Amino acid sequence: MSLCPSSGPLAKAIDRTLRKREQDKREAEANGLRDLAQRLARPERPVQSLAYVSVIAIPESYFRPVAPVVEMNKITVRKIQDAACRQFNIGRLDLVSARHAARFVVARHAAMFLARELTDQSTPQIGKAFERDHTGILHGVNQTIKRLEAGERYGDMLLSEHIEAIRMALK
Repeated sequence: MSLCPSSGPLAKAIDRTLRKREQDKREAEANGLRDLAQRLARPERPVQSLAYVSVIAIPESYFRPVAPVVEMNKITVRKIQDAACRQFNIGRLDLVSARHAARFVVARHAAMFLARELTDQSTPQIGKAFERDHTGILHGVNQTIKRLEAGERYGDMLLSEHIEAIRMALK
């Protein structure tokens, strides 16, 4: 008997989290290649830089300036925090505080889980918003996954229902 269900919203949430981790790894590799190409493409070493850039096959799109896209409905960590505070009926300061009461911890971990899943932010960036380091974010995400797998309740609703309500509030 598997502890992780093979279908349903929990399996989808876990699958999204795992895909997000893989995406972060690929982005880190691409960023490393882009940085290498930029260092090699200095004017004082044009012949060498052209040879190296063509060998590692950096796409031209990495060298074009990209204008920032402003999205009004973009999901941010702050929006997730605010939605979690409304859903769990706590204040934002309680969400980011060091308080260990279960009502704050569950809400905080759920918000961390959603921030990791719904944003492109790295764990250190999410940690900054929660006034924690990246390992605290990873712990919160993992604890939320365990609570979801166990089907834990918070108040009169399942934790998965709270998380889904936060998702709906963000749309």
